[in-house]
Amino acid sequence: ISEMVRMEESEWIAAIEQAYEDSNVIESQRIPVPFQEFTLDPASYPTEEEWCGGVGNDPACTVSQFQEPDAKLKTGPLLGFIILGLVVFCIPLYALYRYRIEQQERRIKAQFIRGVAKNISISPSAGALSQENLIAEFARIDKDNGGTIEKAELKTWIDEGKLGNIS
Repeated sequence: ISEMVRMEESEWIAAIEQAYEDSNVIESQRIPVPFQEFTLDPASYPTEEEWCGGVGNDPACTVSQFQEPDAKLKTGPLLGFIILGLVVFCIPLYALYRYRIEQQERRIKAQFIRGVAKNISISPSAGALSQENLIAEFARIDKDNGGTIEKAELKTWIDEGKLGNIS
């Protein structure tokens, strides 16, 4: 942080000359110290041409080759293309995701059915059961004696583990 100090004109000119020396500025590139002959006459001020190309070489007077040109695209259409690209990219990914989930559900169901089928052992075939045995088993399943087997009754019978042990 610098501190402002009031100095005489001779001190100021000496400080500028010292800065030139410290910075190794060659004599031909040194700018003459301004305000040596101070006047309020506007005719004595440097013109725009003198300031930009003669005395000062002010970079604000010329167009820099390093400036970026103005944008040619508006943000609205650009944003529209970005959103369209995201939609076009995301819809196939979502469709692939749904397809893979459905495949997984089918695999899990098939695996569950194979597991159940592997663990069930039916003693004799259904044709080997006598009519009396079938009627007796039906009566055991039909707890409310309504003449039909309801879903809850069938579930209870399966949960009891009698599915594979029909006698």
